[in-house]
Amino acid sequence: LRVDEAQALSSWRALRDISATGTIRLGMPTLSRPFYHHLFTGVPAHASGVRSNRFAQRARYDSVMDRVRAAGGHVFIAADGLDWMRRMYRRSGDGGSDRRDALDEAPLERTIAAWRSAAAPSLLVVHHVRVDATAHHGGIDSPTHVRALAQADRVVAHIAESEGSLFVLSDHGHRDAGGHGGDEPEVASAPILVRGPAPGPIAEPLDPDALASSIALALGVARPRSAVSAPIERLATGPVPADAWYARARGVARAGQQASDLRLAGRRHGTLLFAFICI
Repeated sequence: LRVDEAQALSSWRALRDISATGTIRLGMPTLSRPFYHHLFTGVPAHASGVRSNRFAQRARYDSVMDRVRAAGGHVFIAADGLDWMRRMYRRSGDGGSDRRDALDEAPLERTIAAWRSAAAPSLLVVHHVRVDATAHHGGIDSPTHVRALAQADRVVAHIAESEGSLFVLSDHGHRDAGGHGGDEPEVASAPILVRGPAPGPIAEPLDPDALASSIALALGVARPRSAVSAPIERLATGPVPADAWYARARGVARAGQQASDLRLAGRRHGTLLFAFICI
C-alpha cells in the first residue's frame, strides 16, 4: 500500500485528526517477509539475515507476539489467503485464520469478537494481502486494485470501531505498473497511522527499527529481547524507558550494517569484473 493510497482512504481521513500519521523509511530490500520479521522482532534485515521472501520459517528472534504470550495474553492473526505472517509468528492456541475469506465481514467479525473477549494483553494482527496481489497483477490503476483498496478501507474502518491502540501501516509501496523490491521513492516509503496520545503529522520518516518496541509499549508488554531501538515517543502510550541496552544494541546493529554494505560492495565489484572478463 502506497503512502498516497493510504492517505486517500476514507478510514484514514476519519482517523487522522486523532492519530499520529507519517511515513516509514524502509531499508533494502523492500520485500514483505523481511519487513514482517523486522516489524515484530525489532531486528533489521542485515542483522537477522532475513533478506528475501524465500524465508518461510518461524521468526529467528523473540517477537512482540512472544512477549504478549509471556504476559498471559493472547494473539490473533487474520490474513486473506496468505499464511506468511501466521507461519512466522503463530503458535498453538492463537486465534485467527488465513483462509481466503478471513477478512470478509462475518469471519472478521468473529475474529474481532474473540479478540475483544480475550484477557489482556491481547494483540490482533489483520493482514490485508489483496492490495499487494492486485497491484502486482494489474498496477495501481487497475479496476481490481481499486476494488481491493475499497475492501481494505472497509476492513480498517471495521477494526477502528474497537477501542484500544491501533496501528495502520504497510510493508512497502508499489511502482505505478506494480512491483517492488527496489529503492524507488513510492516503493521505499510506507504509510503509518497510530491512534494514540500525540495526534498530528510526523515530519521525519520513522525508523522501522523502533516499531516493535513501540508496539510492545502500546500493549504494555516488555520489548522483544533483541529489539535494537527504543520506542518512538510520538507513538508511545506510556513513558519511554531509559535503557542503555538500546544504545549498545543499536551500535552493534549499525556495525553489522556497515560490514554488510562492505560485503555487498565487494560482491558487486566481483560481479562487474567477471562480466567484463566474459565480454
